[in-house]
Amino acid sequence: MVRVTEIKLVDRMILIGAPGIGKTQIIKRLAEEEARNLKKNFVDLTEMTIIPDDLLGSIRSRPEDYYLFLRVPSTHIQPDEISALAVRDGFADLLPFRKLYAFTIPGVHGVLFVDELPNATDEQMTLLFSFLDEKEFSWGFKLSKNVKVVAAGNPVDWSRVVNVLPEPLRSKISIITVEPPTIDEWAEFMDRTYPNQWNKIVYVYLKFSQGDFVRKPESDTEAYPCPRSWTRLALYLNGVDGARLSPFDEEYIRGTVGSSVATKFYSFVKENIDEKDFKRVQENPEVFFNFNVGKQFLFLYLLSKNSPSEIMRYARLLELLSDRAPDMLILFFKIMDRGKRIELINGNKDKLMKVFEKVVDYIKDAV
Repeated sequence: MVRVTEIKLVDRMILIGAPGIGKTQIIKRLAEEEARNLKKNFVDLTEMTIIPDDLLGSIRSRPEDYYLFLRVPSTHIQPDEISALAVRDGFADLLPFRKLYAFTIPGVHGVLFVDELPNATDEQMTLLFSFLDEKEFSWGFKLSKNVKVVAAGNPVDWSRVVNVLPEPLRSKISIITVEPPTIDEWAEFMDRTYPNQWNKIVYVYLKFSQGDFVRKPESDTEAYPCPRSWTRLALYLNGVDGARLSPFDEEYIRGTVGSSVATKFYSFVKENIDEKDFKRVQENPEVFFNFNVGKQFLFLYLLSKNSPSEIMRYARLLELLSDRAPDMLILFFKIMDRGKRIELINGNKDKLMKVFEKVVDYIKDAV
């Protein structure tokens, strides 16, 4: 079993893992990286209704310049819909639709990503078997030898509609069991993909309550927490004051991560921290360690929102954290806006040197 972030791009494999952990995103990112390494033009056909004539013409004339990507849910593939009947010179013939045809052009590179594979019907599975085993479909249309076919699906215990993969298919492909990314890897993805567009209170909560990152659904009708749902929530809450959630905000949270986790999240973000708490910690940093753990996490999140000069009023607290809770101190710097973090470090190198030295020693020991 490997984390989804440890996957390599290999032909004829199926990734089996919980829904919403990032299987599609990682395969697309790996495809983009391979395209860059091969110095080819990456084209994602997934969002295109139809390939424009000029693009298809360019791919046909110079296929070696292109790297194509297409995600297709297995349940959307119908055997009678992947090619169309045409009449030429008085004879009936079958022609593949444009998106699939592009992958048959000799010399073109790419990844055909078949998602939700275990959800396919028996009839669909027969067609998908041809994709994965022989790399062909319909009446002898063959994929380019440079095209990789990768599939993904959820484990049987995650969905009632998931079918067991047939034995012939299991014998011809590599089945890779994948786990979710770490919470830190998810946060790095968010910063990379949505810079300054997400609310890091979600990251702080997940570091506080790590068991809520991924959970199985509690019922067939309720939402559940997974990296995908936390991504949606973090984007929705951008610019929202957690201490002043509206009734709709609360319902949105419940409808995104499920009732039980939402209740814990409400309690966390609404923890009562006022100016008196900040003043007490500034005067005596030991007070911070008397807070409950949830309040400690929230205090550091709110402190990270201040200016560098205001943060330095709590320099003694940072020193104590470097000794007693280096993980919390690392989190504090990670949730800070990058520009503010650089300003804080560059403007206070001498005062913070001991703090950084202790953190570096902690990281070395952990490794």
